[in-house]
Amino acid sequence: MNFHHVINEYLKILEKHKDQLYSIHIYPEVLKGIRDTISDDDGIFSYSSEPIKIKLSRSWIPGHTFPRDLNELEVILHVKDEIKIKKSLTQIEDPMVQLKEFNIIINSGNYTTSWHLDRHLDGDGSKGKYTHPIYHWTFGGYHLEKLYETKNFGDSILMRTPRLMHPPLDFILGLDFIFKHFIPNDKLEILDDPVYLDIIKQLQTHLWKPYSLAFAKNYCERLYADREKLGFDDTFVNSVIQS
Repeated sequence: MNFHHVINEYLKILEKHKDQLYSIHIYPEVLKGIRDTISDDDGIFSYSSEPIKIKLSRSWIPGHTFPRDLNELEVILHVKDEIKIKKSLTQIEDPMVQLKEFNIIINSGNYTTSWHLDRHLDGDGSKGKYTHPIYHWTFGGYHLEKLYETKNFGDSILMRTPRLMHPPLDFILGLDFIFKHFIPNDKLEILDDPVYLDIIKQLQTHLWKPYSLAFAKNYCERLYADREKLGFDDTFVNSVIQS
């Protein structure tokens, strides 16, 4: 896929809806910095972004949130290093080359919590002590663990288990994940914009289709897509379930 085109179209659609995005403190000007980080070499497309902070007023805080008396919520998408993606695939294989420290951090006053999306690779091919799907969400992650000695988490227990399987996310899909999980469906016009939806579909197809087919291959001897027999990277197939 043409990542340059996708990102340019994405930035245009953010600009179109900038007034509404301003209301939750998303500034397209910050995201335009992505253009300066783009690298396109040897079949690998990479880019990075500054952390994005979304601020939600009390009326927009998701239901069943505790404590109940929070006045606002700050949701931060923070990806420390470059995201690197294969531009094309020769078989059903991992489309991501690098995804590190992908964190969603939620703050409100002195309260904080976080989720970490991990890309777990076992270099020696051995099976870990606990199940480690290659892509998984971990509650807490590095953010909360670093705060443990200085922060009072009350009666809460922090542990990385269970590691919950999830398809890979780049920065754009990560921001879409936040929109759809933290903001009511009828509050953002961009979520109904056909151009925006097409961009998300293109990225999901590139990143999620191989993930989905690799998952299915664990339970099928042969798989065909669009009437074409598929070749698979067996290591990726196995790691989608556990590594």
